[in-house]
Amino acid sequence: LFNKKCGELQFLDKNKIDETAISYEEKLEKYLSSVLIGDELAAKIRAAFDAYVFLSYRKKDRKYAQELMRLIHKNDFCRDIAIWYDEFLTPGENFNDSIKDALQKSGLFVLAVTPNLVNETNYIMTTEYPMAREEGKPILPAELVPTDREQLFEKYKDIPTPANAHDDLELSQALLESIKRMAIKENDASPEHNFFIGLAYLGGVDVEVDFNRAHSMILNAAESGLKEAHEMLVSMYKNGRGVKRSFAEAIKWQRRLTDLCYDEYSTEPNEDTIAAVHYAYMNLGDLCREFNVIEEAEEAYENMLFAARSLDSQIRSFTSREQLVNSLNRIALIKKERGDYKSFNQLLLEVVEIDEEIYDDTNWLKAIHLSNLGLSCYFLQEYTNAQKHYERAIEVINASDFDSNDFLVTKSKVYNNYGLNFEVLTQYEQAKQQYKKAIDLIESLNQNSDGEFVEEYGLYISNIHHPLR
Repeated sequence: LFNKKCGELQFLDKNKIDETAISYEEKLEKYLSSVLIGDELAAKIRAAFDAYVFLSYRKKDRKYAQELMRLIHKNDFCRDIAIWYDEFLTPGENFNDSIKDALQKSGLFVLAVTPNLVNETNYIMTTEYPMAREEGKPILPAELVPTDREQLFEKYKDIPTPANAHDDLELSQALLESIKRMAIKENDASPEHNFFIGLAYLGGVDVEVDFNRAHSMILNAAESGLKEAHEMLVSMYKNGRGVKRSFAEAIKWQRRLTDLCYDEYSTEPNEDTIAAVHYAYMNLGDLCREFNVIEEAEEAYENMLFAARSLDSQIRSFTSREQLVNSLNRIALIKKERGDYKSFNQLLLEVVEIDEEIYDDTNWLKAIHLSNLGLSCYFLQEYTNAQKHYERAIEVINASDFDSNDFLVTKSKVYNNYGLNFEVLTQYEQAKQQYKKAIDLIESLNQNSDGEFVEEYGLYISNIHHPLR
């Protein structure tokens, strides 16, 4: 029903828990970092603009102001000029101070002319326009709705004759004349510049949102070899942001990014370049796995593991060991999904060995890996070994101090899987004890979350009654 109503719209399910899969938190973090612009990035974007224009308009003329922004940016020579208007004010800012600061950094004062400018006393008439004149800013009135010129000239001292905003040639000529009097930075056609301006149009940073222009500029930067632009194209195609959602395009651009990282490593092999290769292959594998291109995902993870082993052999640090664990885990997941439980087991044995080296017994991740190793032994019918790993997993998970839902659900699954192992050994009373622990955890979670974990509850209830049938 969801797919029928929403098509290919992606969603993240915080209640879908697989200890060997990419976590909900990790997926959410990746998504948010791809669509939210932080202060540091916003500062870089704003620094890329050639100049700023201050757009003055009556609140009741907001639609005309937005139309004027589009009309201005239709001119290619205005592409890299930001247009500030009070929609960009942040809640909590002092209105008058912010207006003054914006005016001071702007090179041109553009006035959206409609009858609302003259039919009553207003803030533009009493404050903004006089402030612009006092600051000595060039003034460009653009008429969007026919307005009484006599009243306009009377109420706005020394205002130039308005340009017709709907006459493309007249508006372009007026803009060109005004821009000649502005302090314009030297045009920068570098990939970085195009990328930042593309981000501005993608996210509406001091310009109107324009997805076509954003895509064109980011694409240009990517084709010039900028890695950050590749990453953004992957995100755009993966999430359908500003472009039609396309799994194939997302994977294509991630492949290209991976090739770029590998080429850099081949030219200059060092810790930074090999770490970049590791993460590029990891992201390619995650992307392919998410879109069910399993063979390519496995190949990407194998390359990721090669990079992790190379880095670990060079520096042998906590980070390099973690990256190795990360790589082994992802390949293990593929092996499990393929039903190759022997490889699943071998990979997890190495993971657990590294865990014992780098983590103490309060680390939740360590408990998950031990539980998965127990599961792999269970699949291989090595129930005594499975028992040993589950006991160790419970020892670690009981020493961990977390109260998140994910942690508690994971803990319940460890108990449940431990119970399954007891059951195949026909130790039914011990199995029931573990199932009961799992049920108690899920019952408490369901009471606090409106029954979000009914699937787990149903599974554990059926398990605890199985030996009694």
